[in-house]
Amino acid sequence: MKIKNKKLKIGIVTFHWGTNYGGVLQSFALQSFLKRQGFDVQIINFAPTSYRDSFLRCFRARKLKTVISNIKNYSKEKNIDKFRKEYLNLTARYSSLDEVKANTVSFDCLITGSDQVWNPYGIQTHGLVYFLPFGGNKTKKMSYAASFGCVNYPKDVMKKIKPLITKFNAISVREKSGLDILNKEGFNDLKLLPDPTLLLDKVDYINLMGPNKPAKTKYGFFYTLQPNQKTMDSIYNGVSMKIKTISTLNIQSRTMGIEQWLRTIYNSEFVITNSFHGVIFSLLLNKNFIVVPIEGSLVGMNDRIYTLLDRFNLRNRLIERYDEETIFYEINSPIDWDSIHKAQKELQEEALSFFSENLSNN
Repeated sequence: MKIKNKKLKIGIVTFHWGTNYGGVLQSFALQSFLKRQGFDVQIINFAPTSYRDSFLRCFRARKLKTVISNIKNYSKEKNIDKFRKEYLNLTARYSSLDEVKANTVSFDCLITGSDQVWNPYGIQTHGLVYFLPFGGNKTKKMSYAASFGCVNYPKDVMKKIKPLITKFNAISVREKSGLDILNKEGFNDLKLLPDPTLLLDKVDYINLMGPNKPAKTKYGFFYTLQPNQKTMDSIYNGVSMKIKTISTLNIQSRTMGIEQWLRTIYNSEFVITNSFHGVIFSLLLNKNFIVVPIEGSLVGMNDRIYTLLDRFNLRNRLIERYDEETIFYEINSPIDWDSIHKAQKELQEEALSFFSENLSNN
């Protein structure tokens, strides 16, 4: 199916600027998917200023631990930014809502998503940009697989954003909890759609890696996002005693660029992660994996993983405590990749139907 359309000009508003592999790749994937349908696509380059913009900014923090973390992320950011410059079709950079408002009136459609664009805590630093309070009089507004990053949404924040969401022409979210949040506010015509990274295929990501040299030694890849994760740390300590590991707990591995990150997954024997996109790229690159729920104050982020695993019928890959026998059993248990591929194609068709229904010119 191909979407019937005039040459619509579409602007995507998302977290393309974050120093995060999944965030940048989902931006690339949504842009690529829409371009293949014949649309003129740009990513609205709203990017708040931060330590990423200058090495000297890394030292503005008061705590030494924060300074060290800033320096590591600065190095990682420089590697990731090479990918953005090569693969993302960005507008000029805007650092405020007023600048975005002044430069988006010409778009036929604005799309916010995916990633945690509707996280209530992001409003404190990013304002209301991701709720699209801008555009021309005839500009369509849509969310694609928008994520709230929590299960219970603060009432005071909902009061601010509800009038803006009401103006959307079409709404889709990424997690079941997102449906629940909006249903409670009276929004009913909603779609549950996949993260944009699933809209592309394995070959698309292999092509991004460039020439690949298979690893000389077999290894497992630990992709860890959040610090102080007791279960994840226990699994890492146990598994690394028996199998060579590459871990983003290691300083050098934490600063790799996107192509290297993809290649590290692709060449691994298995992946152990607490990351949503760590799971997705294990699926896309056909790697056995286990996933450990995030612990602590960010447990609300786990619903995106539960929704994903349920869609692919892989709840057995969720490990909630350290049990060596179970972990090695799942690592070595084959996944039915034909079934995974079929499920992914169904998700792609659902996304295509959503865009066809809302962007076609009949």
